[in-house]
Amino acid sequence: MKRIPVDATEVRVCKDLFGFLQERRNERYTKFEAYCDLLNKASVQYISSSIPKGDRPELAEFHFVTTKTELAEVWHWHRATVRAFLDKLDEYGEIVRQEEPKCIICRMTALESPQKPTDLQLQLFEDMAAFIVTAWPSGNVDINQTAITCGQIITSSVKLSNQIMPLVNKEYTFFLRDSIITRLIQRLIDSTFSLKDNVTSSESMRDLLVEAFTIHLHEDWERMLHLMMDIPELAAGKRSVIDYCDNEQFAVHLQAILTEYRNVYEIPVLTGDEQQSVTSNRSTHK
Repeated sequence: MKRIPVDATEVRVCKDLFGFLQERRNERYTKFEAYCDLLNKASVQYISSSIPKGDRPELAEFHFVTTKTELAEVWHWHRATVRAFLDKLDEYGEIVRQEEPKCIICRMTALESPQKPTDLQLQLFEDMAAFIVTAWPSGNVDINQTAITCGQIITSSVKLSNQIMPLVNKEYTFFLRDSIITRLIQRLIDSTFSLKDNVTSSESMRDLLVEAFTIHLHEDWERMLHLMMDIPELAAGKRSVIDYCDNEQFAVHLQAILTEYRNVYEIPVLTGDEQQSVTSNRSTHK
């Protein structure tokens, strides 16, 4: 087993764990407690009350404003000790400081917001997704099998991601799940409609289909796959959108999808007489 040098090892922990581990025995802060205090300040974008309101800057995420004097008073340290401590954190790459005449603007580099899933997390489902988007259009698996596999891809990817990173919050888990759904639908679009050469249109259609899947189709993969198969006929006017949808809101949304599809493939819209003929044929088949 390959051993990783201690100096190259990074430790990821939940910030709340730091609060749990702190043991206050006297007024003077330990170095660990001082570090936790800086993390807390960065988390809430703290601005020292000694800074006049007119001089308070707009802060980016995980930035805060303080002074060495304030930290010395709170931590019960000498200012020289505070300065040396901040210098050491700077040396370790834990803090980035911007020295101003009356304050210090700081950012804690250990904090990060899980705004998007990591490449590793999204990679968890790539092999399964690659198989299903190839097998379905080629006819190697039917629509029911494909729908089941799509659902399994979402469930297993999120479950495995949570096992790897058990400390992420529920909001991030939902975001990860939505990201995987989006990427899976994009793969299905690329395989079904071959829109890769038109990135803007592909993304527009993807976003519309993701919304249709989550809101109007209630995350039913089988209905989603049927919709993707039916889009060419619906866009060509060979089938009635009104008859296809179970409510007016879905019909309006589907029209937007079809408009995007027509723009990509330059499909003409049927005339009124042609539309009436399609509707009549549709009623006859019923």
